[in-house]
Amino acid sequence: PNARVYMLAEAKGHRLVLPYTPTLSNSFAEFFVELKNFRMRRGKLAASLLERGYHFLLVNRGWVVWSVRHSAVDRPVLQATMHQLDLFLDKHCRLVARQGDISLYRFKETE
Repeated sequence: PNARVYMLAEAKGHRLVLPYTPTLSNSFAEFFVELKNFRMRRGKLAASLLERGYHFLLVNRGWVVWSVRHSAVDRPVLQATMHQLDLFLDKHCRLVARQGDISLYRFKETE
């Protein structure tokens, strides 16, 4: 009943029936900073999101890739960050739905 969606690089949640937190531009960079800081402790990042009431993670991978490509971040940083995101998703999330570049994941710990 208190489940929320953390939207990574997406702001349009009009189709979601759950409360959500949109992030775009610089604000989604905060997630990647958190991911980088928790690299060796991804479970702590998942626990942190769960403690804040997030049961779902919506990722717009196309927007992430596009915006980082068109910023000052170099490709090795993008590749390393996306790799860390993939490791995080593989370990802590299950894919619920995908449409184009947008994917909705549920934290395994909430199932």
